[in-house]
Amino acid sequence: PLFAMNKPKQKYMGKDLQDWAKYWDVPFKFPQAFPLRTVQALRLSIIEPKLTQALYQEAWVQGHDLGDEEVLSRVLTDHGYDAEVYLEQTQTQSIKDQLRTNTEEAKDKGAFGAPSFILHRPDEATQLFWGQDRLTLLCEALIKKSLEVKMT
Repeated sequence: PLFAMNKPKQKYMGKDLQDWAKYWDVPFKFPQAFPLRTVQALRLSIIEPKLTQALYQEAWVQGHDLGDEEVLSRVLTDHGYDAEVYLEQTQTQSIKDQLRTNTEEAKDKGAFGAPSFILHRPDEATQLFWGQDRLTLLCEALIKKSLEVKMT
């Protein structure tokens, strides 16, 4: 956990995050509230997967607290959803159960944190990539397989 690290390492990690954002040419702002409380945001992503990008932007570009229901309400409204209806749906047992199922499935596949990427290929072992600094390895794995398919 970030706040369990010593101060020099915390400082370096903050710089590292900014360096990676610059490398990928993406905007980045560390969230005001950290660690993020994402349970309700994750439930919203189950209800409406199209919200995932907007929620990501809200936390990691705008730096807002996804644990704040007012923030979630604004995101929903800004994207044309009835905030009251969607936030109410996050409290239904079926959505809660689906998030638990998704979490257990990720753990069963070896995921232990975010971001985790799981690459599935027919007739091959599933591969886990953890951390934004592993995106290049994930891309290489995808490209390699694509080239193998085209060459056969």
